[in-house]
Amino acid sequence: MQVGSSFGSTLGQIFNLSPRETIILVGAGAAGGIGATFNVPIGGVMFALELIIPEYSIMTIMPMVIASIIATFISTMILGVYPAFVIPQYVMISSYELLLYALLGVAAGLLSIAFIHAVYFVEDFFDNLKIPSIFKALIGGVIVGSIGLLSLNLFGSYYLFGAGDDFMNAILANEMQTLLVLLVLVVLKIIANTVTLGAGGSGGIFAPSLFLGAALGGALGVVGNFLFPGSIGSVAAYAIVGMAAMVSGVTGGVLTSIIMIFEMTRNYEIMLPLMLGAVISHFVAKLLYKETMYTKKLTRRGINIQFDKRISTFKEISVGDIMKTPIISCSSKTSVKETLALMHKHELGVLPVIDGQDVLGTISYKELYTAKPDQNDLIGNLVNRKNICIPSTSNLYDALEVVQEIKGDILIVKDGDKILGLVTVKRLIYSSLDKAKVY
Repeated sequence: MQVGSSFGSTLGQIFNLSPRETIILVGAGAAGGIGATFNVPIGGVMFALELIIPEYSIMTIMPMVIASIIATFISTMILGVYPAFVIPQYVMISSYELLLYALLGVAAGLLSIAFIHAVYFVEDFFDNLKIPSIFKALIGGVIVGSIGLLSLNLFGSYYLFGAGDDFMNAILANEMQTLLVLLVLVVLKIIANTVTLGAGGSGGIFAPSLFLGAALGGALGVVGNFLFPGSIGSVAAYAIVGMAAMVSGVTGGVLTSIIMIFEMTRNYEIMLPLMLGAVISHFVAKLLYKETMYTKKLTRRGINIQFDKRISTFKEISVGDIMKTPIISCSSKTSVKETLALMHKHELGVLPVIDGQDVLGTISYKELYTAKPDQNDLIGNLVNRKNICIPSTSNLYDALEVVQEIKGDILIVKDGDKILGLVTVKRLIYSSLDKAKVY
């Protein structure tokens, strides 16, 4: 995912593309990387749409679909067309079993929060160590190596290393049925993963989330089968639902987790508990903690990303792109008669009041009608004085917030002290709608 995203970003910068086009390439790279790695072309697209791209439109979906298809096709030519994981045939024995899957969703949501906190706690710990980076790496290597040795001695395999394919295949084949082993693996995997990342090693979040979800789900499956023998599904079924639930809680990608796990297993019968577990995990995680693993990385750097598809268009357009020129205005020394004549001529209800490069505020027809001044009076004393200026680099969403704050209808666009143009509320709304129609 990181390699694909970096490649897309590099292409965007080489060809001097707009920020929006570069972001689409970043998403296309991520979609291709995920699709090829896990053989999940649809899941790769959903990952990029849910977690990277700030809007849904045909112009953003098409590049990601194409990238994911090509990347997955090339991958399958080399690695073969096989599901990432194979699980025994699943059949829901009782509808009451959904209660256990809901409980698994709650547990996955709580573990997701713990995992996020653990990652950044260990990262801060290593950052605060006043020693050279090479010694941090050595410390991390000793800890992770010791955990691997412990895993080998306890379980006979380096389950915790890499993506954990040996463990995943074992539990999905119902070959792991010991509760204590599964719980120990959850703890050791969190320690190994967080230390790897904190010490400066190379590691991800997605595959460890799958591992943790499988171990957690398997543990609940073991308990469930002990309490209700013959009445619930296999341990593998709970492991696969736990994978989706954990990815959903950690990354915030609910649809991504559902579709990707379905594509990985190609088992349609498990979709109902899969959806239930993923949704409940996400709900619990968001209810108790507003950040995901990815957004936390940004907010710690002072970058606040709002993944709201409804306002993305407003945030993509600057007021400098849609401002109107020339500005029809009056000054504080304009008479009431001249001001009314200007309003009638241009069919305007509000005018900005500008003295040179100083923007004083606005004057409206309603205010003049209410005050009933003499026709020869100057409007200087009647001006509704407020700051109606906005930088040309501000986006439409920023402009709407200013409009709401000042309770006005017009804004003057400036570049430093220089007046460039004017925008109205109507112009803000219609410009965003026109942009949406184009894309």
